[in-house]
Amino acid sequence: MKKLLLFLLLVNAGCLLFSQSAALTPSVWFRADYPTTSDSSWLDYSTNNYYITGPTDPEWELFNFNYSILFDGQHSTFEVPILFNSNELTMIIAYQTDDTLTERGLWSLVDDTLFIALSTQQIFAENSTIQYNNINCTDPIVNSFHRSWQVSEFNPNILYFGGSDTLNFKGKLGEIVLFDRQIDKEELHRWQSYLSVKYGITLFNLSYINSVGDTTWHYDQHPEYHAAISGIGRDTIFNLHQKQSTMNNFLSIGIGQIAADNTLNSHIIPEGNFLIWGVDENLFDTPNYTYLIGDQEVITYGHCLMEATGESIRYLPTTVQIDLSERSDLDPSSCILLIDRDHTGNFETNSVEIYESSYIDNNGVVTFSNIYWDTDQSGSDLFRIGFNSLEGTPRNLTENQEDQNINSNSNSNSYYLYPNPTHGEYYLKVDLAEMSDIVVRLVSADGKTIETQTGKAAKEYLFKGTLPTKGYYLIEIETTLERKVISIVCQ
Repeated sequence: MKKLLLFLLLVNAGCLLFSQSAALTPSVWFRADYPTTSDSSWLDYSTNNYYITGPTDPEWELFNFNYSILFDGQHSTFEVPILFNSNELTMIIAYQTDDTLTERGLWSLVDDTLFIALSTQQIFAENSTIQYNNINCTDPIVNSFHRSWQVSEFNPNILYFGGSDTLNFKGKLGEIVLFDRQIDKEELHRWQSYLSVKYGITLFNLSYINSVGDTTWHYDQHPEYHAAISGIGRDTIFNLHQKQSTMNNFLSIGIGQIAADNTLNSHIIPEGNFLIWGVDENLFDTPNYTYLIGDQEVITYGHCLMEATGESIRYLPTTVQIDLSERSDLDPSSCILLIDRDHTGNFETNSVEIYESSYIDNNGVVTFSNIYWDTDQSGSDLFRIGFNSLEGTPRNLTENQEDQNINSNSNSNSYYLYPNPTHGEYYLKVDLAEMSDIVVRLVSADGKTIETQTGKAAKEYLFKGTLPTKGYYLIEIETTLERKVISIVCQ
């Protein structure tokens, strides 16, 4: 038997098997969300423009708000006739299977007599196999594979995916990328990061980077928040514009809103801007008891960290949704969002901002609107999901609600912004604990300063302003005592 297996690397970023590399010029790039040419053919997103054929009238299912192909374990595979003039390959696939036991085929590369194939549990090459897992992982996965062989031993001409020649696939398939070479470690890291943000996949023990290598999630700075990771952001080189993402189908965050799918979200994230969040090993299963004011007890779930990248993202409002439809132990009407801007991790201090829900639907999905992140420009925030065990939310902490004014107290300094939402005109009343100069800026959603007002050597101020058009704005308040940011909406 010919020895095809000379060099092998396998990466499974969802269930942590092995690891390694990638590049921005693939030989084949299938994206389920890329336009089709007919009911059974797809466009190759690479520059080679291969003709990809697949099941007629396939089923679709959302994969972190992106459309993916849903395989039922019986459909035929996708097929790509290719010209492959190389003696090595790298393959990357983003998928999710729905059972732990039944081995599923992922892809196979064949010529007239030989083949290389990968399943959810084994690697196949001619008559040899390597068992790399005993069960399937049901988490979303980025799986990467590298292989080389001696020249003239193997001349593949067809790529099958969504199954192999002997095993069908059952689950969701988002993308598959084939390279006719081994790609280096940093390039693979870029591809892993891109696919992980898009499909809500957790990269274990790795930072996230964008297409030019800039870090958007620093694993080395906060490894304790790595049990699950999701994010939103924009990277034009990968044609990534992920506007909303979910974590474990429990916590979802979207720019501006959360729509039925990513394409229906009409809001725009500027190029190079990201929000990526992670949660610690307890996920959202273990309760913590926090005492905020006096004996005011709040039960919190999820020790989370939000990391912000880019100059504009802190000025863009987000929507946060908590899906309690399968949590009969938790009361949606008492759900609150707590944000610690000081990064102390002590959610029992007066610096914690508390947000009440804007809307609760009949299924127990709790929505928080107009949530801004990294308002202090530190680069990150800590946050938790809370449940108020007593009547009423602690009113002396920051509130941000639709159809209500905002009254914010911080370190004995009080800020009263009204009306909010407004039809244009607004007032800001400031009561400071000590005498101070003050600068108040009106900032648009894209980070531009619209108006600046100032005051000198006083403890009390009253400012009047006008919002020019409908939309979301920030009021930035700077004194010698502190910096404060409050959002306001013009309807």
